[in-house]
Amino acid sequence: MPVTPSTRNYEEGERERQARMAEWSRLMTARSHPVDINAYRNLGMGGEITEGLQRGGGNIASMLGGLGNLASEGLGDRLAAYGAEVAARHPRSAEFQGRSIATDPALLLSPRSLAGTAAEALPQFLPSLATGAGAAALTGRMAAGAIARGMSPAVARMLAGAAGTAVGGAPLEMGGVMNEAATLGKSREEQVNAALLAGAASIPLNLAGGAAIFSPARLLPRMGLSALTEGTTEGTEEEVQAAILGQPLGRSFPEAAIGGAILGPLGSAAYGGPSAAPPLAAQETLPEPSTL
Repeated sequence: MPVTPSTRNYEEGERERQARMAEWSRLMTARSHPVDINAYRNLGMGGEITEGLQRGGGNIASMLGGLGNLASEGLGDRLAAYGAEVAARHPRSAEFQGRSIATDPALLLSPRSLAGTAAEALPQFLPSLATGAGAAALTGRMAAGAIARGMSPAVARMLAGAAGTAVGGAPLEMGGVMNEAATLGKSREEQVNAALLAGAASIPLNLAGGAAIFSPARLLPRMGLSALTEGTTEGTEEEVQAAILGQPLGRSFPEAAIGGAILGPLGSAAYGGPSAAPPLAAQETLPEPSTL
């Protein structure tokens, strides 16, 4: 077959793509080989939390980069690689390296391990909580209008909060799966399909988690419900994504579930309770007309 400009351009483009994928894989797997791990050997509670927050921040940057790559191939490469590098520079204590709750349940008895797990998950939890709280607040202001027509304002607020949580959480899940698929060497089409499937799967799970956080129940019962629901949904998200990517199941569920079980009640507490919005409580029943 003669070499034409079109075939030459294709071959050059393919070599360039393969080189980019190899570099991408190297950068994304760097988190498995953190630099100077001994420097973190004696982290206390504060150190685990601080490093976990920075590690989680790096993960968020990497997810946003993956979202950019979903929009256009190569658009988010630099941001994703930067996020992976930040995460790699903030590893856990040496005693926790290579261990997971799935294979080492004794970690459940370590407050420092649990704190590091929750701290790493917090940056990813905050955007969905913020969009959910914003939607709930907006609905609360409009409760006397069309949005709350025919239903309790508290229920309208819960539904809006749940929807906002799903809207805020799905894009990050898509970006994260896009990165994982690229690291596994999947084709562009496979990466996009996996990301879209993960995003679609996350919506009902985030709706359930958001509904628990913004439930009209009193604060303490709502915190318990949030722990159970958020822990279950976060763990299930990891399992669904593993299935989509063709990876072994059961490895990530425990850590994700523990992180969600800790952060869910904190989200409920930060949002407050029905008493946080007295004007809405007053709208639950219409005032009786005065009689003379």
